[in-house]
Amino acid sequence: MKKILLFITFFLLTACAGAQPAAQATHKPVIPKATFTAEPTPTLTLTPAPTLTPTPAPTLPPGVNNVVHVNFFNSYRYYSYLDTFTNREVDGFFHAAMMLDNIPDDSSAPVYGLGLEFSTAPGVTSHSNVGTEFLELMGPPVYKWFFGDVPEVPEQSSLSLTSPEAYFDPEGSFGAPFTPGFDASISVDKSNFSEPDAQVVTLTIVPRQKLENLSFIFHLSGGYYRDAADAVITSLDPGEHRGPAGERILVSPDRKDIDVAPDLPLTINEPYSFTMTLRVDPSQPNITYKPYTAIAWIPGVSSDRDTRGTILGNMLTVPVENVGIWTWTANGEYLWEWQGPGIQYEVSFN
Repeated sequence: MKKILLFITFFLLTACAGAQPAAQATHKPVIPKATFTAEPTPTLTLTPAPTLTPTPAPTLPPGVNNVVHVNFFNSYRYYSYLDTFTNREVDGFFHAAMMLDNIPDDSSAPVYGLGLEFSTAPGVTSHSNVGTEFLELMGPPVYKWFFGDVPEVPEQSSLSLTSPEAYFDPEGSFGAPFTPGFDASISVDKSNFSEPDAQVVTLTIVPRQKLENLSFIFHLSGGYYRDAADAVITSLDPGEHRGPAGERILVSPDRKDIDVAPDLPLTINEPYSFTMTLRVDPSQPNITYKPYTAIAWIPGVSSDRDTRGTILGNMLTVPVENVGIWTWTANGEYLWEWQGPGIQYEVSFN
């Protein structure tokens, strides 16, 4: 199973099936990844885009295609400022996201000069919560990202934090009611710090219905307490691990991002818990610190709301109904295997 991860979203795009070529996929579709973002911040810091490569894409042998997987999602998200969430209908907000994987294939080639554009529908704007990594043009009405040459993902890497991705939250998108489908709570053994010390964090999830493709993440430098302390995970080293319940855990090289895909059947009404230990270095005496945490799940790819197909060429266009249009572009010809849209349901703790 290729790259199940936590954090990306789904919304019914009725225009999608008509706008996309409906050719039958020639490769087994991947299960979509979920994606999470920290609480919106008022000041945006853009990561400089890589220099556009002038290198032309080489011609591949006859019958060989450079295959890329594109997952596009929309989600309903709810931010909880309490440490406990009880399943109920909540007033969330809408989040549109896009992700690409250059999967291993016979070409063994990068995607050359990969770019992504989001063109908003009339009257749609976003200024506070747009994916800023590799963003080179800040709209509205056009937002552009440039990722440069993107190599194939190693076959042995079942989880990745480096896949090209972007997201867009339209202004005024609150007022999207949904029911997440689970109870959850976050607890710490210590929350106040005046000097560096350990913090034990426990996340508990109780499914209240069948949950598919469930994942969760911790952003140790995100959320409400992002400036209060410098925190890193100490109970696990960077890299991929298996937890005691079979969880697939990915720790980023800087120890500040932890992705967990339980990869096991969760039983309705039975609690599941995950515990880790952090080292918290407060920015000043007597601070409060808790990590940003998000939980999400994505209905299975067999859902009637999901569609998939393939298109051969140098671009792929994906509409988001009433919001805008995503457009991938690249130098050369690629077999774009696309999947979506769907719905992701997310609750985060700040």
